[in-house]
Amino acid sequence: MAVRQDDRGRLLLTAPTGRTEGRVEAAFFGTAAALAVAAPVFGTGAVARARLDRRRMAHWDQEWNLVGRR
Repeated sequence: MAVRQDDRGRLLLTAPTGRTEGRVEAAFFGTAAALAVAAPVFGTGAVARARLDRRRMAHWDQEWNLVGRR
């Protein structure tokens, strides 16, 4: 039985993570980090676009009310 220590000095009886499992975990956590950063940026852009569109439509309605239909 192989025994090893972690970085806090605790004894571990499990085998260290293999190369493939390490790569899969790294890819998973990298993707999660990218999504955690990108989601608020895209959300803020969507909210800003919706507000600007609503404002533009309100101005357009005011303009239609001034000009009227022909």
